[in-house]
Amino acid sequence: MSAPENTRRRGAQATRRLVTLGLLVTLGLLPGCAGKSMVRESPLANTYEGDDILALERALAEGEQELRARDIHVPSATPATSPADLGGARDSGPVLSEDAGGDAIEEEYSTPEPEAAPATATADAPVADEPAPDSSDSKRVSRRDQRQSQAQCRQVCDLQVSICDLKSHICGLAFRHAGDPRYQNACSRASTDCEIATRACDDCS
Repeated sequence: MSAPENTRRRGAQATRRLVTLGLLVTLGLLPGCAGKSMVRESPLANTYEGDDILALERALAEGEQELRARDIHVPSATPATSPADLGGARDSGPVLSEDAGGDAIEEEYSTPEPEAAPATATADAPVADEPAPDSSDSKRVSRRDQRQSQAQCRQVCDLQVSICDLKSHICGLAFRHAGDPRYQNACSRASTDCEIATRACDDCS
């Protein structure tokens, strides 16, 4: 076999090997590339990435807001100043002012007391018998309420996992930022939130 033929054959073999290698890399079948091309990173891996204390405090506040939306009490991180935090406006009774002598008197625009309704207006009126509830309707309502309760419980437990994951991340950063009180406070706050969410999940499970 002549030298030019050997050269052409080796070139063809090398070309086939390169094509095969490129196909394997594309399909992710090589040992070194399989993990990179076929395995995707978990979406939760980078959820709490970084050590920006402001972002972490915002994440804590969001978790606490989610707990409160489900009627789970969480201590406020700052003093309550809004009407919602203070339980809404309350009626403080009649407005009083003082006359020249210093005695408290009611203003003319104070709320008058309601008049008593006549006692005999409906005393002798017959009461109609209420129809008994249908048992099948009651069962449907019961099953629907049970499904809603189970769905709410799953939401609480999913929230508990997220809050406790956030707590682990923050407290790990607090260990590295031992001289920064904001990280220490955030760790303490996150630990409290995690305990509250864990109890709520256990209670509904």
